[in-house]
Amino acid sequence: MRDEQNGHNPALTELRRMLNSGLARMRLNKTALARRADLGRTTVSQAFQTDGPVPSAQTVAALARALKLPVEELLALQRDAAGGGGGERPMPGRLIAEWEPHDLEVHLGSLTWLPKTVRYPSCPVRIGSSSAWSQPAP
Repeated sequence: MRDEQNGHNPALTELRRMLNSGLARMRLNKTALARRADLGRTTVSQAFQTDGPVPSAQTVAALARALKLPVEELLALQRDAAGGGGGERPMPGRLIAEWEPHDLEVHLGSLTWLPKTVRYPSCPVRIGSSSAWSQPAP
């Protein structure tokens, strides 16, 4: 759950505290941890970053195994931090059902490319030199 005043997420704070503690106990740096966990250095760095996003469950599990920490306990913290434990989910990132339909519209003016043929229900539009299509859409 998130504190609305300052964005503090106790589960995420505890998750990062445990990861930092495991890193110190194992006497590893983050580059060595990335190799041991088979993760990218940026992924590992972001997992430890105080103001960074909640790391994915896969990242947390890999780090927990590499640091010999209790995987299930860290995954429970990750779920709580991400909002899966009944708390509020951090933004950005919403379920598609939570979006307003208008927000999900695709506006042709915003596209930087179009396929050669674009069909609308009542009016075919032809772009490019494709001549294989000559009749209007049904």
